[in-house]
Amino acid sequence: AGTFFGCTSGSNGSTGIVAGSGSSTVDGCDVTNNGGAGVMIAGNGDFSELTILGNNGTGLSAGNGGSTFTDCELGNNAGSGISVGEGTSYFTDITISNSSAGRGIYNGGTGEFVNVTVSGSSSDGIYTGASTSLNNCSSSDNGGYGIWVESAGFLTNCAADGNSTGIYVGAYSSEIINSLATNNSTYGMELMNSSTLIQNCTISDNGTGVFAGGTSGPAFMNVILYDNTTELDGES
Repeated sequence: AGTFFGCTSGSNGSTGIVAGSGSSTVDGCDVTNNGGAGVMIAGNGDFSELTILGNNGTGLSAGNGGSTFTDCELGNNAGSGISVGEGTSYFTDITISNSSAGRGIYNGGTGEFVNVTVSGSSSDGIYTGASTSLNNCSSSDNGGYGIWVESAGFLTNCAADGNSTGIYVGAYSSEIINSLATNNSTYGMELMNSSTLIQNCTISDNGTGVFAGGTSGPAFMNVILYDNTTELDGES
């Protein structure tokens, strides 16, 4: 564990900030252009007001136990932007761009995302475990999924634009409300064995608008679905 306040760590040959197991705090730090990862914490942590740019590895990684990320900017890191293990983690006011060899955010557990913007990742934009909520989140121009929720996803006021697939939700009941899925090359929304309420959404200019796989049973309420190569498709 460790506590880091107001630190600057730049142009080092390896990782910028490192701490072992236990709970760490990293607050108000600039971590840039290091030869390895930006911040690497073996345990969980509280991370706030961080600028993590241009590192030659993952921008910020934390272990299991659940962590909190607030008011952070990450860009041009040669790995994922943020990677965190199991537990419940919280992401608020996060901007991540151009993660060149990984996901924008990988969250191995349950999550709550508020005001998160991810763009230009080589893989998925936001990839998160079960029972996750996302509010006012945007994921665009990523090489994989814009937003991927293992199961039971609850999305409100979210946008997925210009990804391979816009939004994926897995098994159990999910909700996608007041959201956009546009200009995604494969699917606007992909549902797998999921009973999903899609309400007040616009799904347009995708390869397939909505793909319902397995035993999915989507319910549509006030949905605008247009100019997709195929509007609806699936196995159910």
